[in-house]
Amino acid sequence: MFKKRDVVLISSCNYTMHTENVLNAQIITDEIAKSGAKVLFVESLGLKTNPVLGSTGAYKVGKRLLDFANLIFKGLSKPKKNIFVLSLVRLPFENISIIKRINQKLITYFVSKYARKYLREKPILWIFLPTGHFLIDTLDHSVSIYHNVDDYSEVPNVDKKYVLSEQDKILEKADIVFAVSPVTADSFKEKVPPKKVFYLNNVANFSYFNRAVKEKLSIPSDMKPILKEGKPTVGFMGNLASYKENLELLYDVIKDTPKYNYVFLGPVGSGETSTNIEGLKSLSNVYMFGPKPYKTLPSYFKYWDVALIARRRNKANEGGFPLKYFEYLSSGLPVVVTGIQSLKEFSVNPNLGSIADTKSEFINALEYWIKMKSDDPNEWKRRLKERLSIARSNSWEKRMKDFDRIISKYL
Repeated sequence: MFKKRDVVLISSCNYTMHTENVLNAQIITDEIAKSGAKVLFVESLGLKTNPVLGSTGAYKVGKRLLDFANLIFKGLSKPKKNIFVLSLVRLPFENISIIKRINQKLITYFVSKYARKYLREKPILWIFLPTGHFLIDTLDHSVSIYHNVDDYSEVPNVDKKYVLSEQDKILEKADIVFAVSPVTADSFKEKVPPKKVFYLNNVANFSYFNRAVKEKLSIPSDMKPILKEGKPTVGFMGNLASYKENLELLYDVIKDTPKYNYVFLGPVGSGETSTNIEGLKSLSNVYMFGPKPYKTLPSYFKYWDVALIARRRNKANEGGFPLKYFEYLSSGLPVVVTGIQSLKEFSVNPNLGSIADTKSEFINALEYWIKMKSDDPNEWKRRLKERLSIARSNSWEKRMKDFDRIISKYL
């Protein structure tokens, strides 16, 4: 189907991110482009109606202004074959009606202009942020999709009432709705005809991350001193933000397990200015390596013993599905995760890892997996085989077929 239809993708992120993260919209764009279709990737215009101070916010504003200037003078950027990246500037205070109308007219003008220039007629309109609902009315397209990957109303510093109102509009207008969380999918089915809502959890690039199991990858230079200590290594990769991860629980667990080393990869407090990790940084067995290029992640995962996801049990986390979950499993790692409902379909499987919500449960779970790896290699291999089997069935290759099947049936 993607060989017949091009795509306008209204993203929830930038195609090239300073945090080194690779998220749903980027992966889907790359997969569609590989199939031969062209993608007009419209970088995130954000959800916040008012500007928020902070280093991350300042960086994003500065980059967006520079990208928009490049657009005016040089045209679209083309980072890969079949991918055209459009960066626009959105005026703040969009909850004021006149500013909202100006933004919508400007966005419609540029998206329509470049869709006509680079794409075939009637592209698929694939929208990740609810604030893009107006394009369903203003852009000529063949099918409209709302792809929900987070509970956007729970993102820090957004106008919750405004975001929920925008989401109600896009749920009503979109032809197809994808949700990565079963909790979110169920809530959507109460608002719109259930037949147009599809629960499709986040998945991973299995063959890419499985390199951590299959290949002899070199030890990253900053991991070498840690491994020389001879302690088991527990790892975390992703945005270490306080509204997502339970930093207090992590501190208590790590403080009471000095026999393990803990490695953190990724940005701190991206999208949130209040995250404080000074307590974690004060612990001698904590190593904060910051964002790492996507291409290096399998090399880190290969030398970890266990991965963890200490998500807070709140609406923000129930509305999403951590991309890292199947990336960890594809790398062969058992995952110790808090009991968030959005992951429970998988996390209850004792071969994939453990559910832990308290300090003692986390410590016991880590000890269980680390002891198994060192003392019972046959059982470890048996569990590993099951982890890889389930990870393989939750790959982007399979998910793209799901998208193709659903969209093709609609068309």
